[in-house]
Amino acid sequence: MHKGRINSYRSECWERGSLTTEGAQQITRRLLVVEDQDLLAETITTFLHREGFAVDHANSLSRARECLGGRSYDLVILDITLPDGDGLELLPLCQLTGGPAVIIVSGKGDEHDRVLGLELGADDYLVKPFSLRELAARVRCVLRRSLREGGAIGRALEFGPYRLNPADRSLSHATRGEVLLTTAEFDVLLCLARHQATVVTREVLTEKALNRQWQPLDRSVDQIIVSLRRKLEEDGELGVRIVTVRGRGYLLRAGRL
Repeated sequence: MHKGRINSYRSECWERGSLTTEGAQQITRRLLVVEDQDLLAETITTFLHREGFAVDHANSLSRARECLGGRSYDLVILDITLPDGDGLELLPLCQLTGGPAVIIVSGKGDEHDRVLGLELGADDYLVKPFSLRELAARVRCVLRRSLREGGAIGRALEFGPYRLNPADRSLSHATRGEVLLTTAEFDVLLCLARHQATVVTREVLTEKALNRQWQPLDRSVDQIIVSLRRKLEEDGELGVRIVTVRGRGYLLRAGRL
């Protein structure tokens, strides 16, 4: 992108002296900006911070995968032309983990490119160059739609014979019916289910599920995992397991072993 246009972005960003009311209400919504042009990414990130969002940045496909594996996001702003691959490769991962919503931002504005991105699972497509205010408006629009349609926060997740429903906080088995979970067990399982087949660290599980910072001697997550294994792995022949990855964390694996 031309330097003049980036400078225009930066000017637009710093015109906003304070958070809007709507932005303040969105302060806990976490976004991931996947963009390899660092100056543009910094400008977008700064603007969205000032709009009240929590924002992380990944400048490559591999880094984006690491971010999605280590933390839950409500929405990804995705550039599809990345130095180590095609950003479209992230779309199946976002769908597999039960979220997040995705807005593609790209210099490829042909109808074929837009239709392809939307058909592969993106929720919106914005062609560069774009207005930062328009981007923020589209982010809020997609998040509202995602919530109404049972998006990243409310979408039911399936693994093996199980169905986990965040809307009513229930876990059901295809033949045995409801499986009773404690609040902490449900929250830990939900975090793992949103990142199926991906390692989730103890730090992330403690932060996201237990709402506190992880401490080196904290074994709360480990104890919850032991309890979940007893409840889930009765169907061991179906291959539903919570696997320990030494030195890293846990992953939920479903399928025949």
